[in-house]
Amino acid sequence: MKKIKKLAVLQEEIANNKEVFFTIKAIANAGENSVKETINSDIQVRVTASATDGKANIAIVKVLASVLGLRRYQVEIVKGLTDRLKTIKISR
Repeated sequence: MKKIKKLAVLQEEIANNKEVFFTIKAIANAGENSVKETINSDIQVRVTASATDGKANIAIVKVLASVLGLRRYQVEIVKGLTDRLKTIKISR
């Protein structure tokens, strides 16, 4: 699995491949829903939903799908359902 850090590279990989895996850092209970690159170029997803009962995971999928121009069923959390670091799978 190739480690993708930059959002521009991620969007290019999605356009050129059927499946793309990447890691994000998730932050629940944030002030806003957003996807950003951190100083060290990691992808950070902030959601307003709480981390209880999987609400934050659902919000992360929605936010990523919206930002990347995908449908929700194309975005899946495959690792880290209860961790801040999550592996995401994008399918086209």
